[in-house]
Amino acid sequence: MKCSRFSEVVRFYRTTSFVAQELKEIFPTAVTELSIEEDEESVLIVDYDQVTAINSGAIKEQQQYIKKLEDKVKTLEEQFKAQEERLARLEALLNKE
Repeated sequence: MKCSRFSEVVRFYRTTSFVAQELKEIFPTAVTELSIEEDEESVLIVDYDQVTAINSGAIKEQQQYIKKLEDKVKTLEEQFKAQEERLARLEALLNKE
């Protein structure tokens, strides 16, 4: 899902938002179809409260995953350091002979 930039001529500013048609495919409850009686057309409206709630949960999950990866990197760095020290001791023993 990508965000798109739109220039709204009436308001004279740029905004970033979701394309409702794309969002509806993956998160249909966050998009409402509103009928316009005069033209018998309809427009899609994004409920950003629902999108924000989902994004907040996704960020929490992502942070947990990042923490696990950081812990794993730390463990691997410690193991690497221990192996370097072991190698240095073995090389010192070989050089004594």
